[in-house]
Formats: sequence, structure tokens, C-alpha cells
Amino acid sequence: MVHGSVRNRRVSWGAAVLLAAGGLALNAAVALPEGPSAEGPAKFESYARYKQAWDSAKDQVDTQRVKALVATLHSENRGARAEALLALEPIAGDDMGLRNAARPFQKQWALSQWDGYARDLERAVAEWAPSLTQVPSMKNRAERAGAAWRIGQQAPHPAFLPLLREVVANKEDNFGDNAVRIQAIKAISMIRHDGLMEYLIDHLDTDLAFWTWEQLRKLASPRPQTKEEVEQMRPLYNQLNRRLPGEDWQAVKKRYEEWWAKNKATFVYDRQRVMVEF
Repeated sequence: MVHGSVRNRRVSWGAAVLLAAGGLALNAAVALPEGPSAEGPAKFESYARYKQAWDSAKDQVDTQRVKALVATLHSENRGARAEALLALEPIAGDDMGLRNAARPFQKQWALSQWDGYARDLERAVAEWAPSLTQVPSMKNRAERAGAAWRIGQQAPHPAFLPLLREVVANKEDNFGDNAVRIQAIKAISMIRHDGLMEYLIDHLDTDLAFWTWEQLRKLASPRPQTKEEVEQMRPLYNQLNRRLPGEDWQAVKKRYEEWWAKNKATFVYDRQRVMVEF
């Protein structure tokens, strides 16, 4: 459980990312290509897969149903609230802290998170996902990276996965710093779904290895409850989640493969952990 205004902290972090990305674009020493047009129709075909991926999945997002379920969370009917939360959790991959909200202010905060989710999901369908399907260029690089970031942080839904995975897979969507692909793989880690951990582990020997590892080590870190447990679990954390100087990514990948084989049956996904940047 993360207390405080997570949504506010997320927005300020995202603004910093976008400003930094804009600065990189303005200060580029060499002129980079504006998009795939200079490279011929072959590249257009790879970017066309973005639109195909989104068009094939967008009907799975029922924003009106989500709004109705979120409205039910405000109901006086305890049973109806419980049913609505059970229906929403698989969609968002999170309970927004509502399930364990013991005090009135905690409940109000959690409900505000759900209200924001319903609004942001509509924006993700109308604006953010279509932004990602644009033909990439230096001009829209920061906009598209921000769209991927917002989908993961503010509007997680399994229907965005095909599009995000297409972006991650396309090494031509680069423009010097892989900003869009990095935010896409982070967004994927924020959407609870079957096969997530295997997907991340598989990307530990790709050009996005470092950013994949950042998300994996958050998810794989033990959650001690007492100071004694912290000391007991520290060796495990160091062994699994620390990368030694000069250690190649294949070795890191092998460690996570072995860890996952032993822990898959008992692993519990905690979305709040991958939302935190450190």
C-alpha cells in the first residue's frame, strides 16, 4: 500500500521525463530522420502494425462499464460495492488501496483514484493509444513516450498490451534514445496479466535490458514486514537483484529464470511497486 497522492506524484515525474526528452531533442547535435518516409515503404509497414494492433484490441475497452462500476463503488450497498471492486480489479490490475482502506480518509483517497482511473481510461482510448500509433518522428517522440507512460501509470488495461508490445519489438522506433520503447516496456510491467514475468525475463538480453531489469527487481524484491525480516531477506535481495560490475545480461537473465521457476507458484503481483521510480 502506497499512501499519499500517487496520481500527483506520477504526473510530476512524467512532466520531468517529457521536459528532459524535449531538451534532448532541442540539443541534438546531428539531424536525425523525421520518420520512416525517407527509408521507404518497408518501414511504413512496421509502423502500420501499431494501428493494426490497436484496432484489433480497442473494442475490449468498455469505458462505460468501467464508469458504471466505479460509480457503484460510491454506493451505500456494501454487497454491490464488493461486486464492483471484484469486477474492476482484473481490468486495472489494482484495487487502488480500497480493499484495505480502514479509515474514512483512506477510503476517500482510494475512491478518488478510481474516479481518476475511469476518466483517464477514456483519455487513453481517445488520445494516448492513437498517439502511440503515429508514424514516429523526432517531433512526436516526447508526445508518444508520454502517452505510453500515462497508459501504464494512469489507465492500465490489458487491451493496450498488443500495441505496447509492438512498440517494444520495433527497434526502428528509436531516434537516438529509445524513449518511447522504454516507456512502453515500463507500461507493460504496470498492467497485470498472465505471462508478464516471462515477458520481462525474456527481454533481459535485449537492448532494453537495463530498463526491464529496473521493473523486474521491483516486482521480485521480497516484502519484509519487520526489521528482523529485512535482515533475513537482504542476502536474497542482493543475490537476485544486484548486478555486479561488468556482469553480462545473460547471467542476470539466468538468475531470474531460476528464481521464477522456484517462485512462480507463490508470486503475487503488486502494481504499486512498479509505479515507484528509484
